[in-house]
Amino acid sequence: GSIGHPKENSLRSGTERAAELATEHLVRLGHRRVAHITYAPKWYTGPMERLRAFRRALDKAKVPFNEKLVGHGDFSAESGYRAMREILGRGRRFSALFAGNDTIAVGAIAALREAGLSVPRDVAVVGFDDLPIASYCQPTLTTVNTNPIVQGEQAAVAAFELLEGHRVGTRKCNLS
Repeated sequence: GSIGHPKENSLRSGTERAAELATEHLVRLGHRRVAHITYAPKWYTGPMERLRAFRRALDKAKVPFNEKLVGHGDFSAESGYRAMREILGRGRRFSALFAGNDTIAVGAIAALREAGLSVPRDVAVVGFDDLPIASYCQPTLTTVNTNPIVQGEQAAVAAFELLEGHRVGTRKCNLS
């Protein structure tokens, strides 16, 4: 990831585009009121990139963005649960959720079920990162696979290049 420093060495993983595609998937399914829970607080770059991608996908589809349908997590399932309870408490109806990661999605699903809502009948949920826990959800969680092994391999190559005295700069990580 990037912290935006002009002299940094970083790999850009393409997760922003993947987040846009995940949101587009929900819109293609007919959802017009889509919620989002970030996977980390606002001061982290990654979750804000995904939030921007979420908004961009809604804008492209001419689906209104509603700030009251956005919650912020802090990496944990518990924070996904709390954020979903906050969104539900705001009284704004929605039919889908794009969760910032699968851990957030698991907590949000628990809050949805506690509120008497069924996934996916009442609320469709898409997670992010394709963590192993996604396949144990009932029903199985729809999620975005970010190919962490490929990311790790490319980060290792960049680290070796740095050790050899080469500047890496900012590179786009090929996830396919």
